[in-house]
Amino acid sequence: MQRSLVEKPDSLSIRIRPGGFSLYIYGENGHIISQRSLSTDLLQASTASILDRQPEVIRPYKKTAIVCETNFFTLIPDLFTEPGSYRSLLQMHYPTVDDSQGIFYEKLPKSVLIYALPRVFIQNIQARLPEAGFYSHLLIWLKKAAEQPGDQLITYIREKRIDCMIFSKKSLQFYNSFDYETREDIVYHCLHLIDQFQLDTATLRLQLIGDEERVRPDQLLSAYLPQVIFTTHTQEYENYQW
Repeated sequence: MQRSLVEKPDSLSIRIRPGGFSLYIYGENGHIISQRSLSTDLLQASTASILDRQPEVIRPYKKTAIVCETNFFTLIPDLFTEPGSYRSLLQMHYPTVDDSQGIFYEKLPKSVLIYALPRVFIQNIQARLPEAGFYSHLLIWLKKAAEQPGDQLITYIREKRIDCMIFSKKSLQFYNSFDYETREDIVYHCLHLIDQFQLDTATLRLQLIGDEERVRPDQLLSAYLPQVIFTTHTQEYENYQW
């Protein structure tokens, strides 16, 4: 007999990045019960079997979310409402996206987030977690920013790459990704965007999301801006309901 949702109130979130992944279990109240990280790259087809040995994966859940960092994403105005066109729109930005990539999308206020993940990876996850949903690493922050008033610059720090998004009055104004080598590079990109869009440094909220062991540009940026907030990826997932 299938167990009811009442009997499995917890939720599972697997955050996947190049070089490793983390397992988060949430309780009924949305708080993290446990968190564990492994250094196996699940984006490689030969490594998916490691999930079969993880106790977090083999138990039932109310909801399972797969959150994956991807270089293949774009944000478009919500004027484009036909999902059948989303692959072509993504290919305009990334011509290398072919049939080996599965296309996903999330509708946001006044925009649509389109992203691609490898089909083999998707199939490997679905074989073990058939009810799992697949989400972009940017989705949390796009949703949060759309709920906040005022000007915001959100900078998501990955390995050697940052994703920058500017919101004004709850509407997305700009997004792009930039390569970096040092924290000074990140500072340059942030200050250049602030100057380019003539954002008021006195009221601008700059949100940085990164890992403690990676670069920390927030100390340098605080010399220029009064509202600089650094959040770790672990903190990012606390109290968040997928």
